[in-house]
Amino acid sequence: MREELGLTQTSEIQFSDYSRDLWHPEDRIRFSKDVLLFCHKGYAHEDDWLEYDEIEFCPWSCILGIDVINGGGKTVKTISKEEIDKWRLSLKNFEMYFPYCHCRKGCYVIMMEGKPFSERSEHGKKFFSKEIEKLKPQIQSVLPEPTDGYVEVFIDVFTTQYKTGVVGNNQKIPDVDRLIHPITDSLQGIIIKNDRQVRKASPRIWDITDAFRIFECRTEPMGLYAFKNIPIGILFPLSKGIMNYYSIRVISYYL
Repeated sequence: MREELGLTQTSEIQFSDYSRDLWHPEDRIRFSKDVLLFCHKGYAHEDDWLEYDEIEFCPWSCILGIDVINGGGKTVKTISKEEIDKWRLSLKNFEMYFPYCHCRKGCYVIMMEGKPFSERSEHGKKFFSKEIEKLKPQIQSVLPEPTDGYVEVFIDVFTTQYKTGVVGNNQKIPDVDRLIHPITDSLQGIIIKNDRQVRKASPRIWDITDAFRIFECRTEPMGLYAFKNIPIGILFPLSKGIMNYYSIRVISYYL
């Protein structure tokens, strides 16, 4: 992106509320056709599944232009919104299919569209178990036998229905404490041998209603929509415009 647009480290972004911010270092930026992601205080690494302390989410629709500024503080040129749109729309479009599975030794990630089911939902548990079973060959290509060591499980639910708690057909979003058991139970025999191996389970629900909002002029400082302590790869569906989905990460510390 830096080469394509001719950006410098001192370039400035102009947002739709007319505030400005310095361009971030190249190794802290990820992007798709629809969004820019600014990553802070994390690892500059080719593996997008590593966690960052904070990721700021910015739709391209919120950017009016970029001023390219040289080392002496002089504006060399301004890249207009029209030029930016022409460039970003020329990017390759990566498709996203569910269920999605990303496996490497010691780290197993599964993403599903919709919402997870409560421990009280027998139908939901069976549905999830069937979906995990479909992924079994892919998981076993990396993990031939379920691990018998301790693991941590991270569950992140992304929803536009956080306030109402309802996602289509009047199905409620479960309380976070009811998300853990049906998921860890379904992982038995595939990723783990027994759910007693789970030493830490961290479920979170993210209200993403405002993720794609357009910034408008206001008296208070502009604030980008931000995520804390999350692998950037898990935000890929959201960057594609998928607004209701969830991810499960299983991290093994005994390889």
